[in-house]
Amino acid sequence: MKGFVFSLKGLAKWPFIISSILLLVVCLTGVLKFTGPLTATYAHPTTSEASSPQTFTGGCTSGLQDTWTPADGVFYQGRTDKKEVALTFDDGPFGTVQSTHNTRAILNILEKNKIHATFFVIGEQVTSDPQQLDPNQVDPNSDQVKLVKQEKKDRDEVADHTWTHPHLPVLPLLPDQNNFGNKHDVQDELQMTATVLKNATGSTPKDFRPPFGETNKNVQQQASQLGLTTIGWTIDSCDWTQTLAGGATKNDIINNVLNFVTNGTIVLMHDGGEDRSQTVAALPTIIQGLKRNGYQFVTVQQMVTEAAQK
Repeated sequence: MKGFVFSLKGLAKWPFIISSILLLVVCLTGVLKFTGPLTATYAHPTTSEASSPQTFTGGCTSGLQDTWTPADGVFYQGRTDKKEVALTFDDGPFGTVQSTHNTRAILNILEKNKIHATFFVIGEQVTSDPQQLDPNQVDPNSDQVKLVKQEKKDRDEVADHTWTHPHLPVLPLLPDQNNFGNKHDVQDELQMTATVLKNATGSTPKDFRPPFGETNKNVQQQASQLGLTTIGWTIDSCDWTQTLAGGATKNDIINNVLNFVTNGTIVLMHDGGEDRSQTVAALPTIIQGLKRNGYQFVTVQQMVTEAAQK
């Protein structure tokens, strides 16, 4: 019994030790999440994360801005000696030509303000027959094709965001020679989207953004072989959280952009995937705030070209 009592006394220090270890783990997890390489997921929650309630108080999580050090070879910021900003929108085209919540609404705002942006388009949302994995099936009368055509007509950049929005680093790089029907490889994901965009707009995309911000050297090399520059972002508006419990509101999205913008910033936003009404509501204020601070609006491709000239 004495030995047992002695053991309990010895355990008295353990709560403090355990709590200290847990605190250290939480801190390290936070650092890794917000300063890790682009090879991890930052742009979107995973399926498991999206299905569980989360609380956001500005920024992406707990008031923290989503920042990271991008992988080598990823273009994530324009020239810092130019007061320019590139607004980018992922996951479209989404909605109808009359929609007030997604791609059409964003195009209207850009046109009204006489500025240009970059749209990273998902290929299967442009084809008229996504189940056949055929980038040549393009219906010029579909809303999705009309929206992409309008982007091109408005002199916005239309860029590649893969065919199905997969986690690219876990896919095979090239088609399976023993299974030609399986198009879920990095080469096909990029090439099919480039083809469907060429068929829809008449122009082949020059830039590519990996879904979820997930990439590696092999993915980037494959993109380069297809003539695509891999694009990241400088700051995340965190507008993708607006559909989660406690997610970003209009004011959160505004603050996440205006409070962090610098010369050459590439801003990550979304016109697809979900109802983006909060993004649409925030966009006019973001544009006016950037204009007030003297920023010029350019496409990502303009930034890439200017960087090569420096």
